[in-house]
Amino acid sequence: MASPQLESGYARISHELLQAIARARLKPAPRAILDCIIAHTYGWKRKEAAISLDAFVAWTGYSQRTCRDAINSLARCRMITWRNHQKPRIFGVQKDYEKWKLPEHAANKVAGTSGKLGCRVLQRKKKEEISREGEKRETWLTPFDKLWQDQFGAHLPFGQAANYLDPLVKEHSLAKTVAHFREWLPLQDPQYVSLARFAATFGSWDPEKVKQRQREKNKSDPLAELVKANQEASKAI
Repeated sequence: MASPQLESGYARISHELLQAIARARLKPAPRAILDCIIAHTYGWKRKEAAISLDAFVAWTGYSQRTCRDAINSLARCRMITWRNHQKPRIFGVQKDYEKWKLPEHAANKVAGTSGKLGCRVLQRKKKEEISREGEKRETWLTPFDKLWQDQFGAHLPFGQAANYLDPLVKEHSLAKTVAHFREWLPLQDPQYVSLARFAATFGSWDPEKVKQRQREKNKSDPLAELVKANQEASKAI
């Protein structure tokens, strides 16, 4: 018979924040990750805590991949904070729920928390509302959207993309811009990824040079060489 006791640990959290979390309509895995962060921070009377991926797996019971995807989802929604200059990463809860970026149906719910308004909505700009048609039909933004979905599991912010990518496509061609985007995207932290930064730095680096640096790095990495040899052996078989 289970008998949880406060003496074993408890998290002190305001009802207002708890209500905002309830209204966010999170899926099970992101909610479990958020609860884990709350337990490791508020549960120990601190704002941030170092939490490893293995700790998330042990606490939630989800696989590493599911935990990683859920963490990225919460980061995109700005519901958590993290500092990734070291491992394990330092996580915290973004308690200012007016800074959360949620789908419109959830944002409207959160905006009603304690009568406060102003929760930011992902698709709030008129330009983005118009360009949302890009999610339903093939456009020149489709290859960028597919790459974005593969990396972050969500649709490309079409309004911003049209604003920043259109000049690049006109100047450098669609194929070249997509090629740069494909190489640039995996290098970005989901919490800080910026299409404006991509546009501003376009041309200052070359995808081929990135590949060359990776090949040089692999040459000095015995494990990478072993993986490559195994892959080539598998193809031969």
